[in-house]
Amino acid sequence: MRGHVPTPGSLEKLEVGTQSRDDVERLLGSPSTKSTFALGEDTWYYISQRQESLAFFEPKIAEQKVTAVAFGENGRIKS
Repeated sequence: MRGHVPTPGSLEKLEVGTQSRDDVERLLGSPSTKSTFALGEDTWYYISQRQESLAFFEPKIAEQKVTAVAFGENGRIKS
């Protein structure tokens, strides 16, 4: 497994409208990447991959999970 793997139950602790960026970072850790597409809103992405390889072939992605946490203008979780 590569990338961010959330601890069991950590995603369920996220609350829309009440938690800040600091709260999310405490629960999930640093995001894999951050993106800003709209003014006053930003999204953090937590990405993990599981790769499989067979003999001498290139490793292939067997599973990939992306968790996106969007923040509103007030700095709280929007979605």
